[in-house]
Amino acid sequence: MVKRPLVSVVDDDESVRESLPDLLREFGFAVQAFSSAEEFLASDFVDQTKCLILDIAMPRDDRPRSPARIDASPAKDSDRLHNRSQR
Repeated sequence: MVKRPLVSVVDDDESVRESLPDLLREFGFAVQAFSSAEEFLASDFVDQTKCLILDIAMPRDDRPRSPARIDASPAKDSDRLHNRSQR
């Protein structure tokens, strides 16, 4: 049996948390949805997640605790994703 890759969806919009996982499952992914980065980080799914879809327009209070920070300012290089572990 082939294990399906896990996609974690983090979004404070309930309609997104309900509809996007359905679409991703249609494409063969396993999906877990979370209402905040804090909820995701407290889950048992962090290490299993192969792809993280993170709403960057969530309230500012939630974003700094996200597992990754997406720099919204103009990038000086092509790498705009910075892992907290690299800081």
